[in-house]
Formats: sequence, C-alpha cells, structure tokens
Amino acid sequence: MKLNHLSIIPTDMERTISFFQKELNLPVKGDASYAEVNAGAIIISLSPSAAVPTERPQGVVLQFEVDSVGATLEQVRARGGWVLRDPELMPWGTESAYVAGPDGLIVEFYRWP
Repeated sequence: MKLNHLSIIPTDMERTISFFQKELNLPVKGDASYAEVNAGAIIISLSPSAAVPTERPQGVVLQFEVDSVGATLEQVRARGGWVLRDPELMPWGTESAYVAGPDGLIVEFYRWP
C-alpha cells in the first residue's frame, strides 16, 4: 500500500489554488472545479465537494521538509504568506516554522538539524 494523494475540500477553491500557487510556489493543474497540487512525493487534490458526506477536519498540518526553513519562510512571506510561527527548534528535534492556509489549514516547513 502506498499513500500518493491527499484530498482537501476547500470552501473557496480560487483562494486555495492561489495559496498553493502564489504563496507556496507549488505547481497546480486544474481550475475551480478540480485541481491538483504537485507537492513532490504526494499529490494534493482540491475539490469543492467530496465523493462521500464529510465534515471539515480540524488540526490538519501539511508538512514540507526543506533545506532551509528560514529562507523558505522568507520566500513565502515575500509572496504574501501569513506566518504563524517563525523558525525555532522544536522539542522533537526539528527546526520548524508555520504558515496559515485557507480554511484553517496549517503548513509546516521543517528540517532536521
């Protein structure tokens, strides 16, 4: 078994597509009816509706391993990203920083020192 997709059901497709394209600088294919974000090892699917009834999950964090947390965060900040937490060493050993995404989504950039 291999996880290769993660689906997000945003309330505002255009805002969510813009967040991934402009603030995170990730390639997005598709439009407001369905889109896919190429996030490296996984595809993030964006769809305004679910195939089955669902409630919005809380506490979702997308985690991206990066070479430089500080440089990545500054790039995101320069593109208009909303920084929740500047880089710091976390109790579990990573250097991590967090930005806010649409619909309460949280994005973490981390590296192992």
